[in-house]
Amino acid sequence: MTAQEIKDSLMRIKIPESRAKDSSTEKSIKDIPSIRELKTKIRELKLLASSWQEIPAIRELDFIEDFAENIRPEINDLENRLGEMFNALDFYNQYFCPKGWIAHESLNSEIMQLAVQFAKQEKMKEAEKILLSYYNHKNLDPMLMEFQNTEPFSKRFNIIEKANEDYESKRFSSCVLHLLITIDGSVNDIEDTGFFANKINLSAWDSIAGHSSGLGKLKELFNKNRKGTNTKEIFIPYRNGILHGRDINFNNKYVAAKCWSALIAIYDWAMALKDKGRTDPEKAPVPGLIEITRDFIQALRDKAIVLPRKLEIGKDVPEWGIPEQYELGSPERKAVEFMSYWQKKQWDRTTPMLQRNLSKIDIISEEEIGYFKIIQNEDPPQPIRILKIDDQNFNTTEVHILVNFAVGILQGERIIPLRFVYEAHDGTSIIRGNKAGDWFLVGKSIIPIDYNKK
Repeated sequence: MTAQEIKDSLMRIKIPESRAKDSSTEKSIKDIPSIRELKTKIRELKLLASSWQEIPAIRELDFIEDFAENIRPEINDLENRLGEMFNALDFYNQYFCPKGWIAHESLNSEIMQLAVQFAKQEKMKEAEKILLSYYNHKNLDPMLMEFQNTEPFSKRFNIIEKANEDYESKRFSSCVLHLLITIDGSVNDIEDTGFFANKINLSAWDSIAGHSSGLGKLKELFNKNRKGTNTKEIFIPYRNGILHGRDINFNNKYVAAKCWSALIAIYDWAMALKDKGRTDPEKAPVPGLIEITRDFIQALRDKAIVLPRKLEIGKDVPEWGIPEQYELGSPERKAVEFMSYWQKKQWDRTTPMLQRNLSKIDIISEEEIGYFKIIQNEDPPQPIRILKIDDQNFNTTEVHILVNFAVGILQGERIIPLRFVYEAHDGTSIIRGNKAGDWFLVGKSIIPIDYNKK
């Protein structure tokens, strides 16, 4: 049977045509083109799964029986989980934009959904505390690497680094000032007018951050007029009040974290603007089901990219074992490999596993080397079991390992959180599973280990 005959048979299944629109004018974030396209593709896959027996051409496809029997539950699960996440996007902006937070592409979906859950229960204080705890060094470090290597943020990276140092040292007022000028200046380089300008256009086609309920609304909130000197503590980074000396009590983590959130959202908006433009491009041809049947496996693989895996230790993966017992290309296999080399003090094997220095291709940073010099002078801890595998975003996973240690007179158990990032060999961040990349260990995730801590 020819490809054309297969295509003709597949086309008997009629799929409603979806039309792309300017996402900045969509009433709902879940209606932006990329989300709508993903939902349409899932519907098409479900339709294919339920109709394949009726079409001779599909029955002849080698994989179709396995598809119907084994993949359909995966599609249903994917549809349900993505549906929950997409619905949370609009609720997030509804509840939290007035507080100074907006949804954007880099925001952890589980944190967003949990915050929305508390907000629906009218527990806004608890919800904001969840968001506040999210903006820590563990989650900011990957974004710092993006800022360092992306214009126009890289021009201001020295300022961003100072903001990060201030944030870690709880010098929040200084952090806020550094971030506010970074926000305004970065947008000015992109749009020839600053973030806080009245006529700034913060929309972007097919963007969560650039949705009409996102950055534009956040700018209006931050840019509110502040009349008279206010000595009461504020929890929103009112730009005019802060920079003009009207709001003088803003030295708190809430204001600083909301500035970080805004800057990261601007990064996501800038990337969408660069990749997809301001408005809807010319309409592309709607793919037929022949393309759907060819792409459905990749669509299911994308599930591991969009959503964190839910792995039960001891069931889905061994508590501990040899590397070959873990899935090839997984961060947990890398973790077991690293611990094995550490046990044997095979430093020639551990060093290539370190994260690349983004400013010097294929060179390990001096800081990372320094961490390894420390562990080379200590007896290796003895791994007991994996406690948790935490997929944090599209290219970052932490593998928490319980170990026994003996350092001098000290001995006991500690948890080592091995943090892996998925990168190309030139140090650029890419989506997990891309054949051009691999998992690399962030050296500072293992050293220093505080053995005195109970």
